[in-house]
Amino acid sequence: MATGSRRTIKQLIYGASYLIILTLIIYGAYSWVILSRPASCFDDRQNQAEVGVDCGGPCVPCGLENVVVLATTTPQLLSVDGNTTGAMVEVRNLNTDFGAEIFDYDLNFYNAGGEELSSISGISFIYPSEVKLIVEPIVNLPIGQIVKSEVVISNITWATAADFIKPALQTRDIQTKASSGGAVVSGLAINNNSYPIPEIRVAAVVADALGNNLGVSKTLLRDVVPGEQRFFSIDIPLGSVSDLDPGATSIYIEAKR
Repeated sequence: MATGSRRTIKQLIYGASYLIILTLIIYGAYSWVILSRPASCFDDRQNQAEVGVDCGGPCVPCGLENVVVLATTTPQLLSVDGNTTGAMVEVRNLNTDFGAEIFDYDLNFYNAGGEELSSISGISFIYPSEVKLIVEPIVNLPIGQIVKSEVVISNITWATAADFIKPALQTRDIQTKASSGGAVVSGLAINNNSYPIPEIRVAAVVADALGNNLGVSKTLLRDVVPGEQRFFSIDIPLGSVSDLDPGATSIYIEAKR
């Protein structure tokens, strides 16, 4: 073999060896940087007790890419008197595997010109496959001024159904009576769990014989111990009680563990 050919072959071998060594050095440095980073929910690796890559365990639940947004109705407005209005919104969670352990909401009210007259903000939650009611008994606006209303839900923190279990609650002995200012709904809220409930919220909607809602309000019961039957009474302001049907009252009860 000619001397020039042998030199060329050696150069090719040296060049290939150099490229291999350089590639190994770069790969090793890259791997060291990646593997030496603290574990997180954004490192594209399944670690730190994650169920999948960057999901489950200490990270967001796996499967959230298929979660369905919370559905809401247009706020229903109920006239309280000449200066105030009641509002109620139904929220539906169509997800069977996820609940929202916390979310923010804003109830916004507008006039005919699209100007925002008032906005009420709050925090709530909803369990998997649940339908719940958001209630604002007193909005300091005459109902005639409100041309448009909406509810905006934001900042949802999702939780799996296994981690966000609805407590066992019950109501009984519900009574609705007319009062001088409207109606009073009373009854018992029962904690059927083996653990105490810090807060139980009870909302009541009164209606006429045709099912038309007349008024709405709510109350809060604190520190309800296991097995306790707590009495509640809800005052519901009404413009008139002449159409009130005591048997048409709807009760909504909710709590977080």
